[in-house]
Amino acid sequence: CFHYKLLHDARWKAYINICMLVLFWLVFVSLVVSYAKIALKLQRRSKEKPDLPNAARYKRTARKSFFILFLFTVCFVPYHIVRVFYIKTQITDTACIWMDVADKANEVALLFSALNSCLDPVMYFLLSSSVRKEVLRLVSSVFCVRDANGVIGSSSTVENVRSERGQANINLSSQLKEATTQ
Repeated sequence: CFHYKLLHDARWKAYINICMLVLFWLVFVSLVVSYAKIALKLQRRSKEKPDLPNAARYKRTARKSFFILFLFTVCFVPYHIVRVFYIKTQITDTACIWMDVADKANEVALLFSALNSCLDPVMYFLLSSSVRKEVLRLVSSVFCVRDANGVIGSSSTVENVRSERGQANINLSSQLKEATTQ
């Protein structure tokens, strides 16, 4: 066959693994239920009261919740499904070909678990505007990209844009007031 860790003599290790699997599934189900309830409540609130100032944020937060849950599911559920069969092949007499299949499936599922480490920064970038601004600021400073004011990748870029927008809004407001008084 090949090097494969059998647990015939140490079944207690398999039982500990099974307990950890049960614990994962309990936590996973509670996460799914919790995230679903939160997201549905936020969506319902945004539909019931669309005139609320945060109504658009409620819907966006609900979508973010489903996205986080989706990534967690894609990364960790395959491993915990395959793990059941992998443990079974370790504690029972199984044909060599099935041990090989279980081992290969376990390796692929571990890759999906490791994928979570790669996707977490991407998720933070996509879902958090503060993280996105900081990453873009760092990238612009590394590549010496200048903003509209000629500043190289500084955090003052955001404040400058905000102050320019605010000044434009003040100028527009004063022009409208002058036009209505005349």
